Amino acid sequence: MGKNHVRLYSELKDSELVAIADIDSQKAKEIGKKFNINWYSNYLQLLQEEEVDAISVSAPTSTHYEICKNILNSKKHVLVEKPISSNLEQAKNMIELSKRNGILLMVGHIERFNPAVLKLKELLTEDFLGEIVSLSSKRVGYYKPGQRAIFDVVVDFSIHDIDVMRFLVEHEVKSVYSKTKSILSELEDYVSAILEFENGVSGIIESNLFTPTQIRTMHITGTKGYAEIDFINQDITIYGNLEKEGHKASKNQILKYSNTIIGRPFVAKNEPLKLELEHFLNCIISNKTPLTDGNEGLKNLEVAKMIMLSSEKNMPVNKVS
Repeated sequence: MGKNHVRLYSELKDSELVAIADIDSQKAKEIGKKFNINWYSNYLQLLQEEEVDAISVSAPTSTHYEICKNILNSKKHVLVEKPISSNLEQAKNMIELSKRNGILLMVGHIERFNPAVLKLKELLTEDFLGEIVSLSSKRVGYYKPGQRAIFDVVVDFSIHDIDVMRFLVEHEVKSVYSKTKSILSELEDYVSAILEFENGVSGIIESNLFTPTQIRTMHITGTKGYAEIDFINQDITIYGNLEKEGHKASKNQILKYSNTIIGRPFVAKNEPLKLELEHFLNCIISNKTPLTDGNEGLKNLEVAKMIMLSSEKNMPVNKVS
């Protein structure tokens, strides 16, 4: 993921790519030469020797807190890949450090910037589906055994859908009931969870790391219609009212059965990470709070921890206020 950050920062008009640090010195050297920038095998050396305004942290989750703590104390703006950290206390400390130093902390919840998600949010705001009743997501794919051993199916994977559901519902999760399993790994590589939101909406999440194909979908049931999101292809399929001006699907995209309309609203496809980095830069320049700031990252991590605790206790877990 770090390579993609480097590539995009080198292309975006509001950024000047300065340097890269990676514990793998050979990798750092290769990327440094490719983009004609300084490279380091120790990010602390980069902090000491380079004049930078902001840093992206794309490193294993277990390292997020230590790295971000040092960057935040050096008063550099930070975009850290999701999840914000390994535990809630560390996440809270990171948020406090960003406030104390007066700098921006953003968490890279990339699906929040998926054009299909942004379009659906627009349609929900304009009441195309009515009130949300329920959401269900499926996020599965094959990860090699070595990858599964260091990849948390809940915190590193399902957290995408936790974030999108919270974004669409606009309420917090009240309680969780979940099951995790270890199918092909010593660690949990499967999870199914039911989320109950404060406004009564239900969310169902299913994720695994061993299905031999990638599926990234979410289904939303509303009082006026039904929608499906394909995160990979950035498509939305709507069953319901698409006749509203500005969103009417073309004739070859609409099939009518009785009063049901099936259509695909236009989605301006783009690279979600590019939109995320543009948002990060714009927030720095305009001194605005990011869409996925530290508090949003903390709330997503709280839900992920509730899922893990529910499975461990084999019982529903309520949010602790």
